[in-house]
Amino acid sequence: MKGPAFGLALRLLAFYLYCAALRLGAALRRGRRGLGRFGMAMLACLCAPGFARDYACYGWLRLQLAALRTQRRLWAVWRVEQGFSLPELLVSFTIALLLGIAAMFSALQAQQAFRLLHAQQDVEEGGRLVLEAVARAVRQAGYREFGALPVAPAQAYLQALQGVDRRSGQIRPGLPLAPGELAPGNDALVLRFQGQGDASVRNCAGFGEGVQALPAWSVFYVARSADGETELRCKYQGSHGWGDDAIVRGVDNFQVLYGVDEDDEPDGLSDRFLHADEVAALPDGWRRVRSVRLGLLLHAPDGVQEARAPRRYHLFEDLRDAADSIDEAGMEAELRTRPRRQFALTVALRNGGD
Repeated sequence: MKGPAFGLALRLLAFYLYCAALRLGAALRRGRRGLGRFGMAMLACLCAPGFARDYACYGWLRLQLAALRTQRRLWAVWRVEQGFSLPELLVSFTIALLLGIAAMFSALQAQQAFRLLHAQQDVEEGGRLVLEAVARAVRQAGYREFGALPVAPAQAYLQALQGVDRRSGQIRPGLPLAPGELAPGNDALVLRFQGQGDASVRNCAGFGEGVQALPAWSVFYVARSADGETELRCKYQGSHGWGDDAIVRGVDNFQVLYGVDEDDEPDGLSDRFLHADEVAALPDGWRRVRSVRLGLLLHAPDGVQEARAPRRYHLFEDLRDAADSIDEAGMEAELRTRPRRQFALTVALRNGGD
């Protein structure tokens, strides 16, 4: 006679067979180890007598359900972590590309800043070198060794200093310069002195000058090198003829003013600073010079630029003469934005003007 208990038993048996089939499939996927566990569980459920068999089958069914839930969760996690979708890959590649571009841009900016700083240091060192060399030569201009051969004061080559004015470019007779040597728009400074017996007095190139019948020369002027770069040069007369050496490259402008003592009774002080042509127009103008004012503008080498607007430079700030200013807007395009540094120095003559 069939009743509710029989229907419940049939449902449990069907559920039992369904779980057993799922467990058998999982065991087949795992191999022999899984089949051994499945067989032992089935043997315990079928062979256990009475109450023990029912209890064993109930516990085995609960374990199968828990294992099935766990396997489904692991399968879901595995499906989530099995890879990236195409949109995710595109977003990742885009972020990586942007980070790479930012790092490269930062490295390029750091390299440009380093090159700019290095160029500025080179310009600063070059300017100091020029000022030291010219100041040393100006201080010893007009020097005479005690007991040296007498000189005729009327001869122009015995004057302590002379100059070439950039505004006219006129080279006076007796000066060791040719018109084609000078770069346009730059002054030239010519100094004369006598050497010592121990050759401790040196010319602008650093060579010692001994006592000779004629004074030695130190000439500072701007000329163009073979590659077209402007450079400040030192010209001197050696034992084998005239020589000239470059002191510094990258010269934009070299200006010289001469401090003149205009008093009727000279007091050794500079009353006014004049250009070379103005000094030459005065009676005994060169013998009245008591100091020299130097102005220099240097630029960095090729390949270094600054992001800025063109500037105007006044080498002598207190004068600010428009005719003496240097405007970057009038330079070549490649030269306009190079780093620049201007220098100025006033040097007093120790040995007077004659």
